[in-house]
Amino acid sequence: MKPLSAFPRPIRNFILSFRNGLLGIGYSLLLPVALLLEFSLIIALAVLFGSIIKLK
Repeated sequence: MKPLSAFPRPIRNFILSFRNGLLGIGYSLLLPVALLLEFSLIIALAVLFGSIIKLK
């Protein structure tokens, strides 16, 4: 594939904005997954500490 500098400026801008859009969509889709993992970790720690406190 040709380097981006080989393309005219409008085409180069289109390619860069399209790539940035795809990256933005990818990161937006990762956000709910990260939040779900974080909340499940918090719940798991709460259950673990709750069972430890209950044993004492």
